[in-house]
Amino acid sequence: MKNILPIIVLLVVSFSCSKNTPPVIVSLYAEPDSIYIGETTNLLFTYDDPDKKDALIVLWNCSYGKLLISGNPTKENPTKWIAPKVPGVYFINLQIKDLADERDADSVKITVLDSTGTFTDARDGHKYKWIKIGSQVWMAENLAYLPNVTAASTQGSFDSYFVYDYEGNRVSDAKRSYNYNTYGVLYNSPSKACPAGWHLPLKVEWVKLVNYLGNDAAMKLKSTTRWSSDSLGNNRNGNNLSGFNALPGGYRDFAIYHGGPGSHGYCASMGDGAWFWEAEASAFNLSVSSYRLDWGRSDFTAFSVRCVKDE
Repeated sequence: MKNILPIIVLLVVSFSCSKNTPPVIVSLYAEPDSIYIGETTNLLFTYDDPDKKDALIVLWNCSYGKLLISGNPTKENPTKWIAPKVPGVYFINLQIKDLADERDADSVKITVLDSTGTFTDARDGHKYKWIKIGSQVWMAENLAYLPNVTAASTQGSFDSYFVYDYEGNRVSDAKRSYNYNTYGVLYNSPSKACPAGWHLPLKVEWVKLVNYLGNDAAMKLKSTTRWSSDSLGNNRNGNNLSGFNALPGGYRDFAIYHGGPGSHGYCASMGDGAWFWEAEASAFNLSVSSYRLDWGRSDFTAFSVRCVKDE
């Protein structure tokens, strides 16, 4: 809808017999000039009026989005523009005129970004979906970077890569498995797992995510498929209102028996829970009905990774 929102009187009227000089827009800018759909930016301008005491009228115009006009525009109280729900490049027009209808005009360009998209990991060419949730940008699927692979039942090392229930050591075979293509990789040393421009989320970033989602955050994070039913057959899938699409990929751990015999690696809880690393070496655990932080781990515990975009 086109918004033509005129008339803010900035200065009082003063009459003069001298020749009128038009006002001049000195600067016009948006802060920030790149936002996501539905977000708000501040529109700031400065001007010069050689006649000093003219009554000036400010006219804003935009074809898309919504203008929130400030009656007394300052840097602390600027006019604002709410971006439309379609990404693209938009122009906001400004005119300043005096009572003699002498005027100056300018426009400011604002780039509106989509709240979803894809990016490619330069390390292996793998393409990932991402989603903006609140002020954060998250991967919308599990990390699948797999430079090597260790059989899930073996002890492995502190920096091993696992695929749920995969028992070989060939990366090409692991990448053809259903679990890899659905749930990605399980990492037990994830500090350098994320691609450039992304990072392993801090605990405070997980907290920020669930606080933004509010009530029923677990349901909003969980995918709409693949979560196991309860003993009565009741559906325990989420509604994925956040777009995060958390799949119940389980985890991998290693059972150590004193004396050595019987020690083995194992995978567990696929369908019942999702475990994601956070940067302080604990995990964000999303179960069938809730979430929690600080789930215990051993040196050989392996969880999924969701990276968050660098600011």
